[in-house]
Amino acid sequence: MNFVTSPGPYLRDAKASNAMKMLIYTIALGVIWMTSMVYYDVVIGVEYSLAIFTIMMTAQLTTLLADMLVAVLRYQPSNGRMLPFVLEQTKKNYSYVTATLFALIIPVGTPAFVVIMGSLFSTLVVKYTFGGFGANIFNPAALGRIFVGLAFGSTLLPYLPGDSSLMIPTLTTGATITTALNNSGWLVDSLNGFNVTLNQLLLGTYTGAIGETFSILILVIGISLSFFKVHNWRPTIFFYGTIFFTTLAMGSMAGINPWMFSLIFMSSGSIIFGGSFMLTDPVTSPTSNFGKALIGILAGIFVVFIRFQSNNPEGVAYAIVFVNMLSPLIDKFTVGSITQHMQRKWGIFAGLVASSMVFHGGLVYAAQPSTSSSLPDIIEPYRVLNGTATSLNCSFEDPDCLEAEEDTIATTIDLNEYYQITNIDVTGKVATNGFWKTTWNANIDDILASYQALSIDRIQQLDTLSALPDDLALIGATNSAERLMDALLDAVKTIDVYEGSFTSDIPDDPEAILYTMNVKVYVENGMIMTFDITNPEDIATSAFYRNNWNEGFEALLETYRGYTVEDFLALEDFPSDLSILGATVSAERLFYAIQDALVNGGQA
Repeated sequence: MNFVTSPGPYLRDAKASNAMKMLIYTIALGVIWMTSMVYYDVVIGVEYSLAIFTIMMTAQLTTLLADMLVAVLRYQPSNGRMLPFVLEQTKKNYSYVTATLFALIIPVGTPAFVVIMGSLFSTLVVKYTFGGFGANIFNPAALGRIFVGLAFGSTLLPYLPGDSSLMIPTLTTGATITTALNNSGWLVDSLNGFNVTLNQLLLGTYTGAIGETFSILILVIGISLSFFKVHNWRPTIFFYGTIFFTTLAMGSMAGINPWMFSLIFMSSGSIIFGGSFMLTDPVTSPTSNFGKALIGILAGIFVVFIRFQSNNPEGVAYAIVFVNMLSPLIDKFTVGSITQHMQRKWGIFAGLVASSMVFHGGLVYAAQPSTSSSLPDIIEPYRVLNGTATSLNCSFEDPDCLEAEEDTIATTIDLNEYYQITNIDVTGKVATNGFWKTTWNANIDDILASYQALSIDRIQQLDTLSALPDDLALIGATNSAERLMDALLDAVKTIDVYEGSFTSDIPDDPEAILYTMNVKVYVENGMIMTFDITNPEDIATSAFYRNNWNEGFEALLETYRGYTVEDFLALEDFPSDLSILGATVSAERLFYAIQDALVNGGQA
């Protein structure tokens, strides 16, 4: 009987033990590490460069001692002398690879004890649970990064303890670019409103994890490693490709520039670094070329899903750990059939990428709000005001202003019969790219509610302010917020608002109590359109008077609307047609209050 044997699912490619390739791989990572130290030294300060050096040395020493400890515990007298055995075992487990990777995927402000805990977890738990280097199912650095993120997340700062986030020029509201993008919903095609430019995003001259920001440098090094066959190119290319085509579809569904969105999405965070240096780990990836390509696609799908469907601003480490779990299963069905059914395999690749595009693009499309943001109508409007405003979407002086163009929005203001605002609606091109549009969509209902709570004259006063009040501003969508204000000012420009009052007592009242009537009078084209009594609780002094007032007020209001300002001011005495039987004193007080408004109140 013949027995067919094969390595266990965790015993990966024999090339994983190639010391020269591991050394080249670590040297490549060292170039990124030194580049990071130089950047932080020049831009922020030497103490940041020293912190990066300390983090790397701490990780290296911790993983080295952990490897040596395991070797000591494994020692048996039959292994010969202890010291040569320990040194040999330590050498074969490449502690410096795990340490270098882990140190590069944490931020500069990570405390030393967290570096130690993460390095110990990566080495003792992740690597040695399955037997050590060459047998581990998970990438130790990736799972170590997840561990410290879950256990010590609040300590992983992009600045040194004791410093302020304001000291770092590339942090937006104290957050790294990935956190800021996550807070804005990721759907952006411009970096307006963020404290980084696209050039900084590509070159890596911004603050993030120590070694993950230098996108172009990482790509160049990654291509070189693939060319010299230090690692397999398939996981990287299929990983990048899946994310690229998926984000193109999402950007198109969101109505933003898909190319810019995809470029920003891929170059921020650890996508480039993870694809070139972690997903390519020969120990934790499948052994067949088909399997390596497949995990690249799956990891890309999960990165996009995690970033958009969770509060986690990153998804790369989680995606890598997840596909690591699938590697043995993929090997089971692919090893030994590398050249079989190639069309079917390419069909699987294309089907997965297309499914990702349709799925994620559909989610984005379904989540898009209506192009018109409004509050529910409260009543049928008595009067509707319309206004428009046109302005540039960005300033020509702004380096991130790729194409300045004019945008126009239109507003409608619904008024009740007292010219109180009951609803505000806005339509048109309110925001022109992803970040502005996301900011607008997230805040417009609250902004409109704040405007709706204002009076017409309060809106008119905004024209004299040097800046919008905080509750009417849209941080990150300033041009759109100002355009909205200008459109509302345009809507109310034909209305003149006057304020007045009159005080009198009630005849034959032994207490001689004085009562005041306060009014706002709304005039258009020289005609009284309506008025609003701003202290209605003082209109009448008894239930009898108040009932009479309520029954006769609508007719009284219609009578006032028939007067031009000129005719009304020509009245010398209180006319009978402006009186309410049974509430004469209150009606007379109203008459003189309106006269006071038109004569002495000026435009409010």
